[in-house]
Amino acid sequence: TLLNTMFGLEFAVSAGRCTRGIYAQLLPTTHRADLPFDYMLVLDSEGLRAHELSDQNYEHDNELATLVIGFADLALINIKGENTTEMTSVLQIVAHAFLRMKLADSPHKRKCMFVHQNVSAVNVKEKLAVDRQKLQEQLDTMTKQASVAQGLAEAITSFNRIISFDSNQDVVYFPDLWHGTPPMATVKQDYSMQALETQQRILMAISQNFSQCITVPD
Repeated sequence: TLLNTMFGLEFAVSAGRCTRGIYAQLLPTTHRADLPFDYMLVLDSEGLRAHELSDQNYEHDNELATLVIGFADLALINIKGENTTEMTSVLQIVAHAFLRMKLADSPHKRKCMFVHQNVSAVNVKEKLAVDRQKLQEQLDTMTKQASVAQGLAEAITSFNRIISFDSNQDVVYFPDLWHGTPPMATVKQDYSMQALETQQRILMAISQNFSQCITVPD
């Protein structure tokens, strides 16, 4: 739903875990003279740590996250609600995946953004400043644990050493999608406006680092 709204795509959507594996759509950008590229590839992956899967099935999630992050110039990590404490296992997978890219000596400058869905409070950015700081601390801790698990002689203690991330700039809050109760509900204008603003930030971030972006041969 998020990718469809931001980029006018047609990925399948439904309640719960609707995506299996990874889907991709090629998005033309030739109508945008301000962008230094003619196409972008948008990947949609199934959710990590899905309730439908076995709690022990970490290998599947690790492979999925590594593949998507390996391809992506910018990775969007989609979280329901503002609370990240329940997302610990997902964040661990993300930290491991980004670290693998670092260990592979990839020259490409990768970036990530966290999107919190269904957060509709006024002044949410200011109210959740402490939560964003906690998220940064969580990511730093998990990065250190991941680097120790990979047997690195010098532990990497900061998430920013393996990926470009600013907790004040790269954490986005989306309100509820629907105004009312589906199927008769309409999409909230605030959701669409936030999607447009986030889309612009994503395109700008990729454009600024375009010289280091991943090409098809890469």
